[in-house]
Amino acid sequence: MRAAVCHGYRILEVIERDVPQISDGYALVQVSNCGISKMDVASYTGENPLVQLPRILGREICGKVKKLVPNQDGRIDLGTKVLVNPIISCGNCQQCLAGRQNHCENLNLIGLDLDGGFAEFVEVPIENLHPLPEDVNLERHILAFPMSMAHHMVSRIDFSDVDYILIMGSGPVGLLSGLNLMRRKDIQVDIIDTNSFRLNIARDLGLFCIDGRQNQIQNIIKRRCSPGKEGPDVIIETTGNLDFLNLAVQLVRIQGQIIVSGRGPTDASFDFLTLVEREISLTGSFMYAQEDLSHSISEISNRGIDHGTLITHRLPLEGVSEGIRILESVEETMKIIISM
Repeated sequence: MRAAVCHGYRILEVIERDVPQISDGYALVQVSNCGISKMDVASYTGENPLVQLPRILGREICGKVKKLVPNQDGRIDLGTKVLVNPIISCGNCQQCLAGRQNHCENLNLIGLDLDGGFAEFVEVPIENLHPLPEDVNLERHILAFPMSMAHHMVSRIDFSDVDYILIMGSGPVGLLSGLNLMRRKDIQVDIIDTNSFRLNIARDLGLFCIDGRQNQIQNIIKRRCSPGKEGPDVIIETTGNLDFLNLAVQLVRIQGQIIVSGRGPTDASFDFLTLVEREISLTGSFMYAQEDLSHSISEISNRGIDHGTLITHRLPLEGVSEGIRILESVEETMKIIISM
């Protein structure tokens, strides 16, 4: 099979690899589409210390079942269209039993600890397969992955006394968080970014957008607040940008909440004094749980989503390096998908 193998930092080539020989409890999935995630970019550029190279990257996978061991499963047959949950959890530890599979004590991630979807075939535990109807658009279901992260972030919000939420970052996760929150008619949702292309997409989808490059950001946001409040009740930070995170500490109201999902530098300098003095709650959000992914798959299958707006680039397997370069340096991009 052809596979895009990352041999070292910024060293990736498409080569011939043996098709994985699957063992009991596993399936061989023929990959149709695989999205490029921030984790893939960080692994490729050397910013992710957890990846063991060489590695086939890619964790956002949709495809068809080519082989099963045993050869039948109650939910899945040969040829079934599937979405792959990249979080391989043990199911037995304290975190798994509590429904927090994303915090499994024996966690493995496809595309990080195990070979991923930038290849023609990938080996996956059968229990990590989500069957999809035969008539679904697999490309559209790639958006279930950023949607799951968005759903998980929203689930971390304390909604008591909340009428204004500001989202930092209008990439796929930030934008899908905004669309999720817009259903709550009693909450005002704004989004801030420095990327005008992405802000235009967010604006077209109904979000109030703030250009982070302009002056007097704090005054603009104060004017958006309810009477008696000096800042947003909740700020969702999706970028991992340290300047945005420190800005969030300055903007959020006293005793407000900041949700952080973007992975910034490990040696970051952070304004803890203001955090403490203003009694701000800082909440992390890591990946997603099984229920978040199941919800997102159902959401896409039943309600539909304008994937044409969010998917801006479609590249062949040979285009993985180019796709990462585009995400790093090209403003006019949203979601990039590798198609086999």
